[in-house]
Amino acid sequence: MDYCCDAFSGMAADVGMSGFSIECVYLNGQPTVMIYFRAVPAGERVALSGMDLKSVAGKQTRLILASRTRLLFCPWCGVNLDKFYKKKWPVFPPAKGL
Repeated sequence: MDYCCDAFSGMAADVGMSGFSIECVYLNGQPTVMIYFRAVPAGERVALSGMDLKSVAGKQTRLILASRTRLLFCPWCGVNLDKFYKKKWPVFPPAKGL
């Protein structure tokens, strides 16, 4: 695939790893570029021994291990991703849960 820049290419290669990565998926039928953050690699289990996650200041608490958001522009070179990849979209998988 022809990426907009080397940094984008490197992040796309890190899909499923811990840390930040770029993933191109179909979301609501549209090709979409997402930036992901994973605290641990996809599918890996995390032991939480010694942590009390029941409540903090009386409120229910969740531990977030992954998050994602859509990217409209490349954070490294600034290109408009929809325009740059409009005719270059490979076959992307449907978006999965985190």
